[in-house]
Amino acid sequence: MRLVLKHVQKRGQTWRHRRKVPNPLREILGKGELVAPLGGSEQEAIKRYGRVHGLAEQTLADAKRRLAEPCE
Repeated sequence: MRLVLKHVQKRGQTWRHRRKVPNPLREILGKGELVAPLGGSEQEAIKRYGRVHGLAEQTLADAKRRLAEPCE
């Protein structure tokens, strides 16, 4: 059985977490995607995935919260 990690891609010899930012949040974050390195091997990528994925999720949740705040 093969392990599948969402938002992970191998580019050359390095692995990275790449997450698209939804259109409504792009102006708040100032970018169209969140990209973070995971390492140079599959084992490193698996080890770092949880922390990096969690940070991306938190960043998106914070942006959603800011979007929902009433404008002054």
